[in-house]
Amino acid sequence: MGDFSQNGIVANLHDFSIRSTEQIEKDLLKFSKERKLELILPCLYSELEGDALPNIVNEISKTKYLNHVIIGLDQANKAQAKKAWKFFKKLKTPFSILWNDGPKLKKLDKELKNIDLAPKQMGKGRNVWYCIGMAIARDEARSVALHDCDIKT
Repeated sequence: MGDFSQNGIVANLHDFSIRSTEQIEKDLLKFSKERKLELILPCLYSELEGDALPNIVNEISKTKYLNHVIIGLDQANKAQAKKAWKFFKKLKTPFSILWNDGPKLKKLDKELKNIDLAPKQMGKGRNVWYCIGMAIARDEARSVALHDCDIKT
């Protein structure tokens, strides 16, 4: 079965060439009025200094259909986490940063490990897992999208 097949509740968007970006954004704006949309950005601190993420943030700032952005920040010390806050203030959409290496998330991770609920491996999967948890805890979004922070196109 091709990767375009949609047979579950999770939709994968593979080919945007069928419709124009303008039409897709028009539909998203209409949809977002009925069902709030959130975006998850799992990123490494090093991506803040790369080529892709500054452009991604610039493009996100142009959108009018996102209600909130959740940024999962990995591999950042305290000083770098503070720099990340300054970096993401460029967003014109409300946002939250989950500092995955910070004391609060480490404490939560330890508590969840004690009851065998925490992700077992470090990496993007863990980052996204906690971001989805935050989206659920916020209880505002009815649709959540995910975008990698190293995509240049």
